Amino acid sequence: QRLNRDLARQLLVEQNLSQGEELHAEEIQQLFSRYMHINPAIEIYLLDTDGNILAFEAPQMRIKRERVDMAPIKQFLSGDTAYPILGDDPRSENREKIFSAAAYPFQGPPTQYLYVVLGGEDYDTVKALLHDSYFVQVSIIAVIASVAFGLLLGLFMFNLLTRRLF
Repeated sequence: QRLNRDLARQLLVEQNLSQGEELHAEEIQQLFSRYMHINPAIEIYLLDTDGNILAFEAPQMRIKRERVDMAPIKQFLSGDTAYPILGDDPRSENREKIFSAAAYPFQGPPTQYLYVVLGGEDYDTVKALLHDSYFVQVSIIAVIASVAFGLLLGLFMFNLLTRRLF
């Protein structure tokens, strides 16, 4: 979260979206789609000041919440707190995740927020597959066994070669 702290703001700045008082859901949805295809591990949402979700890039049935709690977002934007800060995951009724957020417009009181969930649903799916994968578990055990065997063999050979010196 610390490494991606400014991700949401960078997305807005990079697209020259700093003109106007509000972002329009239709226009920004294409931006969401493009960035989520580049980095499928993130999910991007446009929120109003009450935390209501105005725009997102996902099938409607995958969104489980219509709003997110604004307290973690305001805590994140204040900048004087310890990480990680967990915010609501719109794709789950009770899960929280780390995120990046930016207020819009940049000058004056915010009217909207860009909310970027780091480690989205696709990331969780791949992580679960790797964690539960028999092949990965066997590979890890094989690597550990190979290193241990190599270390023991090396110590044995070192002992054989240096025994006559002492």
